[in-house]
Amino acid sequence: MIYFGDIALGNDHLTGPTQDSWKFKKTTPKHAVTRGKPVPQNVGEELDVRNLAFFYDENFCDPEVVYARLLAAYKSRSPAALFIDAQPFTGTQYVVDALDAKVIAKTKAGRITRIEVKITLEEEPRLGASFGLIGAVLGVASAIVGRATSNPNVRR
Repeated sequence: MIYFGDIALGNDHLTGPTQDSWKFKKTTPKHAVTRGKPVPQNVGEELDVRNLAFFYDENFCDPEVVYARLLAAYKSRSPAALFIDAQPFTGTQYVVDALDAKVIAKTKAGRITRIEVKITLEEEPRLGASFGLIGAVLGVASAIVGRATSNPNVRR
């Protein structure tokens, strides 16, 4: 089973996800030089992206209700954890970046009985990591200021 927050993405290995892909990318600008080839500079990583395709059927859930929950997660852009059975939880949270739904079957009254869904999940950087970086920068800055105030060669 795969869960996005508390929303099940499929019911078992037969119902979903039917497709699972991910993308990792680094940011590497290339600087032109006067002579020779451009010099690449690794400046960090892009946000990770997961693409999942699955379906909901009336045999194991109410497709309209579950789709409404996914749509609410998409509109709110609220981060949620992605739990996958065989993999340990890494602490990474994702937001629904894109949502594509296709109704496969309806009753005569118009109630959806089967719907295929494709979602793109984009990594949401953890808030603690951001504060850790800011704290490290502030710590270095305070250390520099502390050294400057105790240095006898600094003019006042």
